[in-house]
Amino acid sequence: GGRAAYASNLHPPGAYPPQPEFSVEEGMRNLIENHKAPPAKLLMGITFWASRFAANKIGDPFPINQPGYSDDITYEQAMGLIGSGNYQEFWDEKAGMSYLERKGGGSVVTFENPRSIKLKCEYADKLHCAGIMIWHVGADVYGQHAPLMDIVAESFGVTPQRLSREVLESQILDLQRSLKITADSAKLSQLSDNQAESQR
Repeated sequence: GGRAAYASNLHPPGAYPPQPEFSVEEGMRNLIENHKAPPAKLLMGITFWASRFAANKIGDPFPINQPGYSDDITYEQAMGLIGSGNYQEFWDEKAGMSYLERKGGGSVVTFENPRSIKLKCEYADKLHCAGIMIWHVGADVYGQHAPLMDIVAESFGVTPQRLSREVLESQILDLQRSLKITADSAKLSQLSDNQAESQR
């Protein structure tokens, strides 16, 4: 089954029993120690979106692949839930992750906040990684800035930029168009490969 759990916790969770999946730290250690991957050739992945689960508490199980049990929401939507007063915010010290639980039950939200992003950037720097990779740019747009991207910039010694929402949204649209073009060309390439194969 599924579980109301973090997408990319830095360390194993403290708020619920650890899962078989690696935390970021365990995954990086596995690549470096067991697979002999040089840290300087590794990018550490960070998620910018939030995940919402139809569960009462963090770590609660639910039937996997059932419609409506989980969905992805934006950082801005997660902040809106905090602002609604209907959710309580928690910090899992052991995992280095934030999450929300609806006060009346029925909803759990796991998400990165500036504190968890800063910890991940510090960890990537300590490992001497090539850098970080973000899924996906623009998912943290909130008002007229991108708070998670700001922390990434500050962590690596770059001054955050304040951009208008229109500029941020146009960058997201450009990225979405680019991803669609890439996906479409990959499909076309696959189609032509398949046609060539069938003509042999």
